[in-house]
Amino acid sequence: MTAKEILQDEVKNNPEGYEIFFDYREKIDSSDIAEAFERYSESVKEAKEKGTENDYPSFEAFLEDYIYDKWDLALTSDQQLHDTFNYNRSQEEQDIVHKYLEENDLGLGEALDAEGFAGVTWKLSDIMDDYHMNLMLATPNERNTDMGSISDMFYDAKQLSRNLDNCTEEYQDKHFDNALSYLVHQQGSKISDVAAAYYGTEEPKNEFIKSVVDELNDATYSMEELTVLVTLDKNGLELLDSIAKGEGNIEMSKDTMIGLFNEWNGSGSLLEIQLDKPLVVPADMIRNVQIEGQPSNSINGYTVNDVYGLVGEAWKGTIEKVNADSGRETIMESIKNDVGNAMDVIKEAVEKEKNERTYD
Repeated sequence: MTAKEILQDEVKNNPEGYEIFFDYREKIDSSDIAEAFERYSESVKEAKEKGTENDYPSFEAFLEDYIYDKWDLALTSDQQLHDTFNYNRSQEEQDIVHKYLEENDLGLGEALDAEGFAGVTWKLSDIMDDYHMNLMLATPNERNTDMGSISDMFYDAKQLSRNLDNCTEEYQDKHFDNALSYLVHQQGSKISDVAAAYYGTEEPKNEFIKSVVDELNDATYSMEELTVLVTLDKNGLELLDSIAKGEGNIEMSKDTMIGLFNEWNGSGSLLEIQLDKPLVVPADMIRNVQIEGQPSNSINGYTVNDVYGLVGEAWKGTIEKVNADSGRETIMESIKNDVGNAMDVIKEAVEKEKNERTYD
C-alpha cells in the first residue's frame, strides 16, 4: 500500500476519528468548575448589558474550552493521534507514512485531515464528577435590602407595630418579600401561619411550619439567606447555564437539605426545614452558587461545609431544570395578600405581651 492508501484506509476504519480516553481518576475539580462558572456568568452579564450575543452558546461549550486550555488537551490530542495511528498500523506502514510526511513536509494530522479525518475528540462527561453545591436564594427586593429581610421580617415588624402609624404597606411589602416567604407559600402554607406559630398564638399547623419556626428561632444574625444543598452530577451543566442566564425554572427534590445560612460571617441556623413537596423556583432567584472545595478567595466568606463540617449525605438533594411554570406571579400575589394577616398576628402578639407585662 502507498502512504496515501494507508492514510485513506485509516480514515475509513475510524469514521468518528480517535477519542481521548482519560484515567478514571482524572476529574475536573470543584475549583475549576467554580472558576469557569464565574467567568461564564460574567460574560453572560456583560453580553446582556451590551445587548450582544455571548461568545459561547452554553456553559458546557465554555467549560470545554476552559478545560481544553487548562489541561493542555492540544498536546494530549497530538499525542493521542500518534499513539493511536501507530497502534493501528504495522511498523512497515508506519515507515511508509513517515517517509511520505517528511518528503511533503506534513504533519500526521494534516495528512489525515486531507483524507477527511474526523479528528481527535474527547467527552466532557468522561471527566465530570459529582459536586456538592450550595444555592443561595433571594428575591430582587431582598437583594436590595442587603439580605436582611428574612431576619427583620418578624422582629422589626413586631417592634414597629408598637407604633402602627409607621406600619405602611410599603414597609410591610419590603419586609415580607423574601425567599423564605416564597418558600412558605410555594409549599402551600402561609407566612401568617408561620407568624402565629412563631409568636405562639397558635400551634404549628404542620411539620413544615414547625421546622420553619425552629429555623427562625435558631438564626443568630441580622443577615440570613435561604440556602439549598444539592449535588450537581455530570448531566447538570444545563442547570448552571440556566442559573447564569437567569432563565427557566429549577426544581429541588423534597429530601433536599434547606435552611438559613450566612456566608459572610459563617453563621447559620439548623438547615432542617422539612419540605412538604419539591421546591420549584425561577432560575433568577438563585443569587449565588457555591461549590464545595472551591478556593476560599473565590467566595464571599464561608461555604456551608466550612461552617458545619457535614457528611456527604447532606447534599443528597437532587436538582433539575423543569419546563413547568414556577407559579412565581401567583406565589408573590399570595404573599402580598397574606401580609395583612401576618401583621394582625404580630399586633395580637404585641397586645398579649403588653397585657402580660401590665399584669406582672
